[in-house]
Amino acid sequence: MDLLIYSDKSELGKFFDRKIDIPNCPRFTKAYIVDLFIRYIDAESDLSNHSLTLLYKEAIDSCSFDKLQNIGDWLMFTKSLYPDSLTGASIEYYETLARSAYYKCYVMLRRQWVVYEELADQFPYFTEAINQSFHTTDQRASLLGCS
Repeated sequence: MDLLIYSDKSELGKFFDRKIDIPNCPRFTKAYIVDLFIRYIDAESDLSNHSLTLLYKEAIDSCSFDKLQNIGDWLMFTKSLYPDSLTGASIEYYETLARSAYYKCYVMLRRQWVVYEELADQFPYFTEAINQSFHTTDQRASLLGCS
Protein backbone atom coordinates (compact mmCIF):
# COMPACT_ATOMS: atom_id res chain seq x y z
CA MET A 1 0.00 0.00 0.00
CA ASP A 2 1.43 3.34 -1.07
CA LEU A 3 1.42 6.01 1.61
CA LEU A 4 1.30 8.78 -0.96
CA ILE A 5 -2.45 8.16 -1.20
CA TYR A 6 -2.91 9.51 2.32
CA SER A 7 -3.86 13.15 2.07
CA ASP A 8 -3.83 13.98 5.75
CA LYS A 9 -2.17 12.91 8.95
CA SER A 10 -5.31 11.29 10.36
CA GLU A 11 -5.35 8.83 7.46
CA LEU A 12 -1.63 8.22 7.86
CA GLY A 13 -2.22 7.64 11.57
CA LYS A 14 -4.87 5.05 10.77
CA PHE A 15 -2.45 3.31 8.42
CA PHE A 16 0.29 3.12 11.07
CA ASP A 17 -2.17 2.12 13.77
CA ARG A 18 -3.30 -0.83 11.65
CA LYS A 19 0.18 -1.73 10.42
CA ILE A 20 2.18 -1.55 13.66
CA ASP A 21 1.65 -4.67 15.72
CA ILE A 22 3.31 -4.74 19.15
CA PRO A 23 1.89 -7.50 21.34
CA ASN A 24 1.19 -6.42 24.92
CA CYS A 25 2.01 -2.78 24.21
CA PRO A 26 -0.08 -0.37 26.31
CA ARG A 27 -2.41 1.67 24.11
CA PHE A 28 -0.96 5.05 25.15
CA THR A 29 2.52 3.84 24.26
CA LYS A 30 1.35 2.56 20.89
CA ALA A 31 -0.42 5.89 20.27
CA TYR A 32 2.87 7.67 21.02
CA ILE A 33 4.73 5.38 18.59
CA VAL A 34 2.12 5.88 15.86
CA ASP A 35 2.41 9.64 16.33
CA LEU A 36 6.19 9.57 16.09
CA PHE A 37 5.97 7.55 12.87
CA ILE A 38 3.67 10.22 11.42
CA ARG A 39 6.15 12.92 12.43
CA TYR A 40 9.22 11.14 11.08
CA ILE A 41 7.83 9.96 7.76
CA ASP A 42 8.63 13.32 6.14
CA ALA A 43 12.20 13.37 7.49
CA GLU A 44 12.09 16.91 8.90
CA SER A 45 13.90 15.68 12.01
CA ASP A 46 16.32 13.38 10.23
CA LEU A 47 19.46 12.83 12.28
CA SER A 48 21.26 10.52 9.86
CA ASN A 49 23.91 13.11 8.99
CA HIS A 50 24.66 14.03 12.61
CA SER A 51 26.74 12.49 15.34
CA LEU A 52 24.20 11.06 17.77
CA THR A 53 26.84 10.96 20.48
CA LEU A 54 27.48 14.70 20.16
CA LEU A 55 23.76 15.45 19.94
CA TYR A 56 23.18 13.39 23.06
CA LYS A 57 25.96 15.20 24.94
CA GLU A 58 24.53 18.55 23.84
CA ALA A 59 21.04 17.48 24.97
CA ILE A 60 22.37 16.39 28.37
CA ASP A 61 24.50 19.53 28.82
CA SER A 62 21.54 21.78 28.00
CA CYS A 63 18.95 19.63 29.81
CA SER A 64 16.91 19.66 26.60
CA PHE A 65 13.86 17.43 26.76
CA ASP A 66 13.09 18.09 23.08
CA LYS A 67 16.57 17.06 21.93
CA LEU A 68 16.53 13.90 24.02
CA GLN A 69 13.06 13.03 22.77
CA ASN A 70 14.17 13.63 19.17
CA ILE A 71 17.12 11.26 19.58
CA GLY A 72 14.95 8.51 21.06
CA ASP A 73 12.19 9.00 18.51
CA TRP A 74 14.53 9.10 15.53
CA LEU A 75 16.25 5.92 16.71
CA MET A 76 12.84 4.25 17.28
CA PHE A 77 11.76 5.12 13.74
CA THR A 78 15.08 4.22 12.12
CA LYS A 79 15.79 1.01 14.02
CA SER A 80 12.21 -0.15 13.45
CA LEU A 81 12.15 0.41 9.70
CA TYR A 82 15.77 0.68 8.56
CA PRO A 83 18.03 -1.01 11.11
CA ASP A 84 20.68 -1.69 8.45
CA SER A 85 21.17 2.06 8.03
CA LEU A 86 22.55 2.33 11.59
CA THR A 87 26.16 1.60 10.69
CA GLY A 88 28.26 4.10 12.64
CA ALA A 89 28.23 2.02 15.84
CA SER A 90 26.85 -1.24 17.16
CA ILE A 91 23.11 -1.82 17.41
CA GLU A 92 23.61 -2.19 21.16
CA TYR A 93 25.10 1.31 21.29
CA TYR A 94 22.11 2.79 19.45
CA GLU A 95 19.71 0.91 21.70
CA THR A 96 21.51 2.16 24.81
CA LEU A 97 21.51 5.72 23.50
CA ALA A 98 17.77 5.61 22.74
CA ARG A 99 16.92 3.95 26.03
CA SER A 100 18.97 6.50 27.94
CA ALA A 101 17.40 9.42 26.04
CA TYR A 102 13.89 8.13 26.77
CA TYR A 103 14.70 7.45 30.41
CA LYS A 104 16.09 10.96 30.85
CA CYS A 105 12.82 12.29 29.37
CA TYR A 106 10.94 10.21 31.93
CA VAL A 107 13.03 11.64 34.77
CA MET A 108 12.66 15.21 33.44
CA LEU A 109 8.90 14.72 33.61
CA ARG A 110 9.33 13.77 37.28
CA ARG A 111 8.50 10.15 36.48
CA GLN A 112 4.90 11.14 35.82
CA TRP A 113 4.47 9.96 32.23
CA VAL A 114 5.24 6.24 32.13
CA VAL A 115 5.23 6.11 28.33
CA TYR A 116 8.86 7.26 28.37
CA GLU A 117 9.78 4.63 30.93
CA GLU A 118 8.13 1.96 28.77
CA LEU A 119 9.96 3.22 25.68
CA ALA A 120 13.25 3.08 27.59
CA ASP A 121 12.61 -0.36 29.08
CA GLN A 122 11.13 -1.98 25.98
CA PHE A 123 13.03 -0.24 23.17
CA PRO A 124 14.60 -3.41 21.67
CA TYR A 125 11.31 -5.33 21.94
CA PHE A 126 9.25 -2.49 20.43
CA THR A 127 11.61 -1.89 17.52
CA GLU A 128 11.82 -5.60 16.71
CA ALA A 129 8.04 -5.97 16.82
CA ILE A 130 7.57 -2.95 14.58
CA ASN A 131 10.24 -4.23 12.21
CA GLN A 132 8.36 -7.52 11.99
CA SER A 133 5.18 -5.56 11.20
CA PHE A 134 7.01 -4.12 8.17
CA HIS A 135 9.02 -7.27 7.50
CA THR A 136 9.34 -7.17 3.73
CA THR A 137 11.44 -4.83 1.63
CA ASP A 138 8.43 -4.21 -0.59
CA GLN A 139 6.40 -2.93 2.36
CA ARG A 140 9.20 -0.54 3.42
CA ALA A 141 9.64 0.70 -0.16
CA SER A 142 5.90 1.24 -0.39
CA LEU A 143 6.06 3.22 2.84
CA LEU A 144 8.17 5.82 1.10
CA GLY A 145 6.29 5.66 -2.19
CA CYS A 146 9.09 3.80 -3.97
CA SER A 147 7.10 0.82 -5.18
